[in-house]
Order: sequence, then C-alpha cells, then structure tokens
Amino acid sequence: ASALTACATGPDYHPPATTASAAAPFIGTASPAVSTAAADNHWWRLYSDPILDKLVTDALAANTDIRVAVARLEHARAQLRGARSDRLPSTALSGSPGYGRVSESQALPGMDRENWMVSAGLNVAYEVDLFGRVKRSIEAARGDVGAAAGDADAVRVAVVSDTVRAYVDATASAQRIAVAQETVDLLDKSIRITNARFEAGRSDRLDVIRVTTLRDQQKALIPNLVADRNAALFRLATLTGRTPQDLPADVRDSKVTPDLTQPIPVGD
Repeated sequence: ASALTACATGPDYHPPATTASAAAPFIGTASPAVSTAAADNHWWRLYSDPILDKLVTDALAANTDIRVAVARLEHARAQLRGARSDRLPSTALSGSPGYGRVSESQALPGMDRENWMVSAGLNVAYEVDLFGRVKRSIEAARGDVGAAAGDADAVRVAVVSDTVRAYVDATASAQRIAVAQETVDLLDKSIRITNARFEAGRSDRLDVIRVTTLRDQQKALIPNLVADRNAALFRLATLTGRTPQDLPADVRDSKVTPDLTQPIPVGD
C-alpha cells in the first residue's frame, strides 16, 4: 500500500511566486485622493447618492449575465459536493416482492395455495484512494468553484461600473445643458445691448455679428448635449431592465453629478 501511494495522480499545485512589484504597497506615495483602507465591496455607496444606490440594486437584479454566472457558481459548488462525497462509502439497498399461487389440483391437503416472498439486500462499497483520484478531483472541483466565483464577481463589477458611468454621464450632460442654455441666455442679452449700442452709434455692425455668431455656436451645442444625455438614460434603462419611458422621474430629472467627499479606499 505504501508503494502504491507513491504513484498518486499528478503533482501538487503550487501557485506562481509573487513578483516584488506586486508584493509592494499599491500606493507608492501618499495622496489625498486615495487611502490604504480596506476596499469597499459596495464602492458605489461612497457617492452617498440614494438614486444611484437604487439604480445599482435594480441593475444587479435585472442582469441576465449575473444570473448565468451565479448559476455556474452553484453548479461548480454542486460538483465540489459530489467530489467530496466520493470519500464516503457508497451503499445500495435492493428489495423485491414475489407472489405465487398454486392451482387447486396441485395443492396438497392443508397447503396454502397462495404465498408471498420478499427478498432484500444491502451493498456497501468504499474506494481506498490509493492513487489520489478522489483527492485530485476534489482539488480540481475546488479550483472550479474559485474560477466561477471570480467570473461572477467580474460580471458584477462590470454591471455596477457601467451603471455608475451611465448615471454620471446623464447628470453631467444635464449640468452641461444647463450651463450651455445659461450661456445662450447671456449672449441674447449681450446681443440686445450690442444692438442698442449700434443703433446709438457707439458700436460697429461687426460687433453685433460677432456676438450673434457666438450665440448661434453655443446654441448649436445644446442638441448634441441633449443627445448625449438621452443616450446615457437609454443605457441606464437597458442596464436596469426597463424601457426608457419607464425610468423613474427622479432619475430623468436628476441634474446633480455625484461626487466623492472622502479618499477612495484601495486597500493594500
């Protein structure tokens, strides 16, 4: 038995050595924007924006890729439980009933013509893991669980980051639209003042043309900004499993871009 165990399946797994640069602190120099505090799994809550928190919750619940990744993780866990069960003895129960009836002409006096017969059996088997098959299958299944968990985490990160980016794009576009519209309003006032000065002979016609051209240029930017905001809202609708018209009113009307009021925790 000792000689056979020396033929165990496959070599032991050893993770690759960590490079010196990877083992060093993540932040080389101090920065007010980041800190070495433990990274927050719910990092989007650092913005302290309840609308954004609700959008992320809806996106995580509505995303099909996440459900697929979680299902794969559960499948890998089930395979790990199955691999671990190979360490235990396997049992099998069997049983069969039988019924017999003898014709009256063949029955002896005082003999029952009908009889029942029941047979039962129990089989027990146990695999002695001499060659390490069970051990290696458990190690492989454990690795599959880790890989499936990593895939599920990666999908969650992608969904959350896309949702946050779309929300920030929508609010930032709304702010840019407001600024552009205010600029146009100011230029309209400037046109009226310049026209009045021109009519009073205190300004040239060229000044009126310049201000009018600048106003038209600024006004031409607004449709592009509106299109950018609509595209961001469409992305939010898709990520949260809605049609664009079903987005909550507070999302469509939000014009405040979330901002961080604390250093970003990046861990080690």
